Amino acid sequence: MSIETLKFMQDERQRLIGKSVCRLNTLGEDISRENIIKTLEDLISETDDSSQQRVIQDTITAFIATNGKFTLAR
Repeated sequence: MSIETLKFMQDERQRLIGKSVCRLNTLGEDISRENIIKTLEDLISETDDSSQQRVIQDTITAFIATNGKFTLAR
């Protein structure tokens, strides 16, 4: 896997986390680890695209595994 592919995957994860945080903020919800994960799970149920569901699930897994601090060295 190339570094460009890894960067794209990282950017997509960060975009999804950002989307979750924006949704929570808009709703006036607490921006906690649990709420971000729940919002990502909601995003899974809102799409019929299995590849997008897989990306979101991978984002949840990475978010949990790294306690929300995953980054790529640039």
